[in-house]
Amino acid sequence: MVREIIQVVYARKPVDWHEIESGSRPDCGETIPTQVSETRETTEAEYNAFIARPLAKREWLAGKGGYQGNIKQAIALVCPGRETLYVDPSGSDYGRYVGRAVVADKEQRNEH
Repeated sequence: MVREIIQVVYARKPVDWHEIESGSRPDCGETIPTQVSETRETTEAEYNAFIARPLAKREWLAGKGGYQGNIKQAIALVCPGRETLYVDPSGSDYGRYVGRAVVADKEQRNEH
């Protein structure tokens, strides 16, 4: 099964939602070809905890992410009614790179 490649802009080592949001805007960084290696479904409380402290250690991130060839591997963090985030811990156990997919229609993004 071939996984879709999406374009994502990542914030590097963001400390909170503000840094995720500002660092992952399409006009703020380079778009990186990304494949979702796994999907993590979260509750609203779990999602909020992640965006409040993306650099906190999380066992479910340990040893994941990085690149396969020129394609970044990321975990899709999903929560009903919230924008999907893409997390590449690059082998670490925290949100080293947290990004958002580049979408053609900016109205597709949900507010946090």
